[in-house]
Amino acid sequence: MPTGRMRIDPTDRRDPPSDDPALPLARESRREAERTLEPGRHVDASSAEAARLYAQNAVSTRGRVDASGGPAFNDRILYVGMNGKDGQCDREAASLRYGGNVVIEHGERSVGADHARVGARVVDLATDEGAAALAKSLGLPDAQTAAIAKAIRNAHDGSRDELAGIARVWARAEQGHDIPSRVVISGHCFGNAVWDGDGQLGELEFSSIRALAAAMPRAAARIEDVMISACSSGFDGASATGARFPLSAWKDMFPSLKTAWGYGNEHTSPTGAQAIGHIAAWANATRGRVQSLDGKKSVEAFFAAIKRAAPDPSKIQAPQLAGNVSVWTAEQGYVPGKD
Repeated sequence: MPTGRMRIDPTDRRDPPSDDPALPLARESRREAERTLEPGRHVDASSAEAARLYAQNAVSTRGRVDASGGPAFNDRILYVGMNGKDGQCDREAASLRYGGNVVIEHGERSVGADHARVGARVVDLATDEGAAALAKSLGLPDAQTAAIAKAIRNAHDGSRDELAGIARVWARAEQGHDIPSRVVISGHCFGNAVWDGDGQLGELEFSSIRALAAAMPRAAARIEDVMISACSSGFDGASATGARFPLSAWKDMFPSLKTAWGYGNEHTSPTGAQAIGHIAAWANATRGRVQSLDGKKSVEAFFAAIKRAAPDPSKIQAPQLAGNVSVWTAEQGYVPGKD
């Protein structure tokens, strides 16, 4: 059985290893975010459909209902890392452990891919029984529990534990509580899924996330910004041919979505420390209730700020592939990368 790790830990604030080449980027991103992190606040849902989805199950689920009648947005991040090669997702996750962000790392080393702990036992999420047990542990209505179990059971081999991790986070929204309003999905991609680059099981299909979002509509209505840190993830319109998932389709999944960020040129996205820098640039650019983005300028501005603040600016690399960032926003529509 391939090994990996799924860890949900909103409190771990450890720094990356001291010899990590991305350390200046990670630390500066953390300092900047902690200076300006805006507490979650209640705002009206962006559409009547979002309000309807948010209200679904409000009577039958426990917990509070927001005073505004709509989702509560904040700047916390849910990070889902599918790329365990050379410890990449570990380093990306380390750069995001601040301010209540939540990290789900690829594969669960303690119990194995497609497995999860439910109470004192380990269940196999590739079976009907195991997926149902995980879904039932979320404490949601029976019909909704069945839909969540189906989404997890039908997911691609090796990705069910990550999808279950997302469901555990989103269950809080279904019960009326806050969840991170921003999502990063990181790994390798050809256009419709993100997977591991280390030969391990694990291909998280975007259709599986869509199925889970449909089963958990109050959570889906709380997502405001999405980043797909992966190649071939930023196509739309005529360029979204074949199996490519359109960048604008994330809006169909998350009705309150304001921005989506991906990479438009096939097989071309930043890696290593550069990927961590791009994630940090995205995190800065989407802080607050943002409705428009310039991906290239956001990346270049972040790297320039890091270089100005660095004790030895010569050690900070220039940003790579900044022009390859494609975005969809509520205000601008689809803006393809130009590199």
